[in-house]
Amino acid sequence: TRAAGAEHGQEWVPRQITAAVAAAGRQPRMRTTLYADAPEQQRIRAFEAADLTQIINTDAGKHQRSKVLQDARTEMQRSIGAET
Repeated sequence: TRAAGAEHGQEWVPRQITAAVAAAGRQPRMRTTLYADAPEQQRIRAFEAADLTQIINTDAGKHQRSKVLQDARTEMQRSIGAET
């Protein structure tokens, strides 16, 4: 999502995801990749982690140039003119 230039993405800090889950009427639960409850130390580290860095989307620097379209138009006119 972010690679496509969106301001939002796949990452939420634990406070955000916990609040969203609770707002949906569900009980948040941090789990491991095997779906077991995460160890207490892992939960503590997750909530103490620094916030994510601010998203800065910069221009890719590449733009379509009109000369490409003009070259195609000129080439088409030449081929039509050559037939008449």
